[in-house]
Amino acid sequence: MQRNRKSAAIFIAREICLIALFVGIYGLMYAPALALITSGRYFGGADGDAGIYIWLLEENTKHVISWPSRGFDVGFFYPFGRALAYSDNFLLPSLIGKLLLIAGVSLPTAYNLLHLIATTLNGLFSYHLGAFLTRDWRIGLFVGSSFM
Repeated sequence: MQRNRKSAAIFIAREICLIALFVGIYGLMYAPALALITSGRYFGGADGDAGIYIWLLEENTKHVISWPSRGFDVGFFYPFGRALAYSDNFLLPSLIGKLLLIAGVSLPTAYNLLHLIATTLNGLFSYHLGAFLTRDWRIGLFVGSSFM
């Protein structure tokens, strides 16, 4: 029993160190933008591809992840009915964004934090995949930092 607790503590400590490492890599890659995380401006601007995700975050938090929820009856992509399926890839980030908005964070800051979280988790999971497939943690770090 004691051995399981010790190995779990080592695993958690390693994961925390990896997350800190990938947040640091994120900070190096996006240093100018990271300084503006709470400035009220969106990473990548609010036009084009980034604009649709900002809009989906706002609409999902208002109409889908609320009570009463309008669910699939939201007219996101009018005239197509039941169009929530077009935005289902952004439901989990919208749920996290809703929690941030409830906590009092502004919409631009919530979007920027979602970008930070998603990019960091992408690096972390890519690290684990690369390290597992090659059995080499150094290659895992290269893979993780490459896919951020």
